[in-house]
Amino acid sequence: MLGFSGSFEAILGMRLIQGLLLAAFPSLIIAYINEEFEPFNVGTVIGIYISGTTVGGLFGRLVVSAITDFVSWRMGLIVIGILYLAVGIAFFMLLPKPKYQRQRQSGGLQLIKTFHTALANKKLLWIYLVAFLIMGSFVAVFNFISYVLLAPPYSLSQTVVGLLFVVYLFGTFSSTYMGRLSDQHGNGRVLILGLLIMLTGGLLTLLQPLVFKFIGLAIFTFGMLGSHSVACGWVGKLNQGDKAQSSSMYMFFYYAGASSLGTLGGVFLESYGWSGVIGMVAAAVIICLLVVVRLELAVRQHLLWHH
Repeated sequence: MLGFSGSFEAILGMRLIQGLLLAAFPSLIIAYINEEFEPFNVGTVIGIYISGTTVGGLFGRLVVSAITDFVSWRMGLIVIGILYLAVGIAFFMLLPKPKYQRQRQSGGLQLIKTFHTALANKKLLWIYLVAFLIMGSFVAVFNFISYVLLAPPYSLSQTVVGLLFVVYLFGTFSSTYMGRLSDQHGNGRVLILGLLIMLTGGLLTLLQPLVFKFIGLAIFTFGMLGSHSVACGWVGKLNQGDKAQSSSMYMFFYYAGASSLGTLGGVFLESYGWSGVIGMVAAAVIICLLVVVRLELAVRQHLLWHH
């Protein structure tokens, strides 16, 4: 419908509807994975799912951009819309029926109760904070690195800057790999590793040579999407109740971080330059490290107590 729209208001309205529908997917998918797969495989499967989102994001950008260049943006949106429809039909036909179907009470009161339960779990709150900070940092870096690269002394073209999104492929690998590691060595340890990688990559972008900017972005992306995979999987393991509710809360904080820190990064860029953005990101990641160390110690203490 976007491809056939005739006014800006219609485009804006349909984008709003798309956003509302799209927002439901991550929490539903993560809840499905947590309920339908064995616990020792959850980290790996969530990693594969997140890998798919990175490939899809890159694929969508490249397909629409290419068709827009050769035909028009309308045709680009129509083609990608047809692909969405094909994938939806295939998903409906091929996905196995759920083996685990728990009867849930519906209604506003039950929703408020499960919402309160999700917020009352302090361990989950720490993970929500991590989600907020890592996604906010990620968006801030990718929002504003383009301004640095378009300006002197680099003066890169918009096309070359657009190719930055190819580094998402590093996240495609890390999300699956680190998800598998979390199943083997525990989410806390692997999340700490992912955050340290993320911090290292961010700091590398402070170096002046262009090659270090690209290498730093690749390392940063590797660490961030790996960390997201591990944190996302940890939510399902820490909550034995309504996994859909806890997963949706995780995604709420994840995207709230994107909106807030992704915007705040512009203030730091304007006031302190690129070093200001990385300073903000480094502070966010260090807070995450402190939170995860505390959470890991709490989980270990809980396990020792029960043993």
